[in-house]
Amino acid sequence: MLPILNKIDTNRKSVQVLILAPTRELVVQI
Repeated sequence: MLPILNKIDTNRKSVQVLILAPTRELVVQI
């Protein structure tokens, strides 16, 4: 989907990626 999602370190418990979408409908699609 998004290249940045491949860089997420699943061992870290902190927020690493924040995806902003202008509408709730777009958030549902992500």
